[in-house]
Amino acid sequence: MSGFVAVLSDDPRTQDPATLQRLTEAMIYRGPDGCGRHSSPHCGLGFALFDTTDGRYPDAQPRCGRDERLWIVADARLDARDELRRVLERPELGAAADSELILAAYERWGEACAERLLGDFSFVIWDTADGVLFAARDPLGMRPFYFAPLADGLLCGNTLHALRRHPRVSNELHDAALADFLLFGANYDLTTTAFAQVRRLPPAHVLTWRPGEGEPRSQRYTRLTARGEAVPRRFGEAVEEYRHLLRCAVEDRLTSDRGAIFLSGGMDSPAVAAMACDILRQRSRQERSQPVRFEAFTAVYRRLLEDSEEPFARAVAEHLDLVHHVQPVDDFRLFEGWGERFLSAEPADGNMLPLNQALYGQVTAFSRIAFTGDGADPALILPADDLWRQLSAGRFDRVGSYLWQAVRQGRRPPLGIRTAWLRWRQRRRWRESFPRWLNQDLVRRLDLMERWHSVRFATGPSAGGERQEAVDSLVDPIWVALFESEDPGSTGFLLERRHPFFDLRLLRFSLALPAPWCRGKRLLRQAMVGILPEPVLRRPKTPLAGVPRHAWSAPPRRLLEDLQVANPQLMEYLEVSTENGDSDRVDGILNQGGWQMTEAKNSASGDEQPSPRLDEARMRAIGLGFWLAGLAGDDQGSVSCM
Repeated sequence: MSGFVAVLSDDPRTQDPATLQRLTEAMIYRGPDGCGRHSSPHCGLGFALFDTTDGRYPDAQPRCGRDERLWIVADARLDARDELRRVLERPELGAAADSELILAAYERWGEACAERLLGDFSFVIWDTADGVLFAARDPLGMRPFYFAPLADGLLCGNTLHALRRHPRVSNELHDAALADFLLFGANYDLTTTAFAQVRRLPPAHVLTWRPGEGEPRSQRYTRLTARGEAVPRRFGEAVEEYRHLLRCAVEDRLTSDRGAIFLSGGMDSPAVAAMACDILRQRSRQERSQPVRFEAFTAVYRRLLEDSEEPFARAVAEHLDLVHHVQPVDDFRLFEGWGERFLSAEPADGNMLPLNQALYGQVTAFSRIAFTGDGADPALILPADDLWRQLSAGRFDRVGSYLWQAVRQGRRPPLGIRTAWLRWRQRRRWRESFPRWLNQDLVRRLDLMERWHSVRFATGPSAGGERQEAVDSLVDPIWVALFESEDPGSTGFLLERRHPFFDLRLLRFSLALPAPWCRGKRLLRQAMVGILPEPVLRRPKTPLAGVPRHAWSAPPRRLLEDLQVANPQLMEYLEVSTENGDSDRVDGILNQGGWQMTEAKNSASGDEQPSPRLDEARMRAIGLGFWLAGLAGDDQGSVSCM
């Protein structure tokens, strides 16, 4: 995940080299393997390399095209490289870096190139002859892209910290984005950031700009749907194709001879690990090289909760002959050290920074890439009332499939009554849980009650088909917030997380499948028969046994004293309800009605011990306070690498 920046101006003179150097150097913490700059009339480009290919595909950027008319800076990892080269009819690009392939695609298809690319990418291309900037972001938003209109130009890149170091970029905050964070834990407006002047290019969008035209223009180039993809007629054929696509997704992401995986005791990350191990062993045999290394890392609870992940994860690691690192998390404390080491680009769920530092520290000592099992759940989700939908539509073949599965698995047919009741109960709870401690002037000015309702109770298009719920889940803005918060530009860790289940080829195939084939991840379970241990394949979906935050938490007064959260800026977002001192005011706001007491079971002693508990909304309020405190002490985006 390399860093890039583009500085553009209406003035045809070459860009100020000092400003371009400053912005490029601001990205070195996330791109320590080399940097480069290029200046031309109207445009200056900067790049900092983070190499995850063991030097296989040297990526010296900024890079120019064959006739030096086009220049590119990119943060990209492309899928199906061989297929792209074949379509481009450019076999000489066999060892080309991904940025070179993107440039070749633009030379061939122009602005339509984005819809031809598969993978994770954000990039800028400057056409010196036509004087036009073209930029794009991948369909799922895996790679960040930010831009800031200037009075006489445009600034864009993938590193928010670096853009904020431009002398004409303001630190003024965007209240609506921060209100979204307090309400939902993420900014649900994918066109804005926490800073008023800096905007975000949404996933699946391209951006164009010409000198003298003022505002850049953006438009969507693709949309994830559950329609139009041909699938096998037989379940067994679908299993084979799903296994093949998952293998392709993992193989395209294995760009190094060593890799890591965040391994759980479920089925998703073990499936990725099994594919990766088989691919790496095959590569080792073909290249007659030393065995490649792939290791597993698991975070577990041993005292706070009854956590069954460890034995299942250990069974997978032993089955695959993986070195397995286990990190107990019971002794970490909420917000401990937060703000002392690194300022996240935007407010995020950073309350467990010490845990991340310990776990990521282990991983980065071994590899720069870490795989996850994220994405399988939303892709294989199906409506709880789908059986009734099929009955209403007269699809008795689908109804028969549901009933046959239920008989084989010894379960009752999926009527969906319990799930529908739980959803109704959740919606009612959401209606009753609007944060009353938000500043009432802010609530009225931004109409936050309407915002709360529109996000919490939004429904997808009725004509979206039986898999529309899966589509809605995959394009939920919370995923974009997660991907951006994991980016090295935001974390400061030299680690790139990769998500094979979010591969676009695999998603399109999964979303076109009949709903009964997805229930209980039937398709994935069958695809892993003979590959994963039988107990893992039989294990049902197992949620965490509780929320251990109350046991992690320091006493409320200690949190507030360490944070020094009571500053005028935070109080603009919270409702002042007392006339006491600043710390007492915030203490009262965050503890309206008193701290909830919960019974935390100590599994070591069996004792029931009451502990204070912070709900999610109040956690976000304290998190915002930490972020604002860090922002106040930040040297306009200066950061240091973990």
